[in-house]
Amino acid sequence: CPVIIDETYYEFSGCTLADQLDRYRNLIIVRSFSKAFSVAGLRFGYIISHPDNIKELNKVMTIFHLNLLTQSFICAILDNKEVFLEHNHRVISLRNKLFDDLSCIEGIQVHPSHTNFLIFSLGKKTGEYYEFMIQNEVSLRPVWSHPLLHDYLRVSISSESANNIFLEKTREYARQNEWTIVDQ
Repeated sequence: CPVIIDETYYEFSGCTLADQLDRYRNLIIVRSFSKAFSVAGLRFGYIISHPDNIKELNKVMTIFHLNLLTQSFICAILDNKEVFLEHNHRVISLRNKLFDDLSCIEGIQVHPSHTNFLIFSLGKKTGEYYEFMIQNEVSLRPVWSHPLLHDYLRVSISSESANNIFLEKTREYARQNEWTIVDQ
């Protein structure tokens, strides 16, 4: 039976099972342009698999499943992929630095990531912290509706200045709660 692997964040993780396609002919890898190429609204992705699987998938594809405008955007992105991949390297560097900075603040539990975001928790203080950040116009995504992520938030990595504002406000909140901040 087919086994589908989601490698949407491949460009941020560098982890792939593409080298296993000859060994596991039932493997289907899906990737997206949404994350690494910053075009979530384009809704374009691609599949990597054994040629027999691609042939079967082509049987159910409509003739005009991809409009000309999307095709043009994808061609322009691929012609300039170095620009996007360079940006991804910056995001990875910013993510790793932010991870280290958050790890130095008492009361915050942050998890390593291979994406363009970090998830973290302040335990029972998460909701209060979230409200503090909203009042300070810092955007975070609550992910606490998932049972394994109760009391967790997600911060997207976009730019150094956005990270600095996020970190400044987080440290301000930590100081208000008299938490220790270890300088690196």
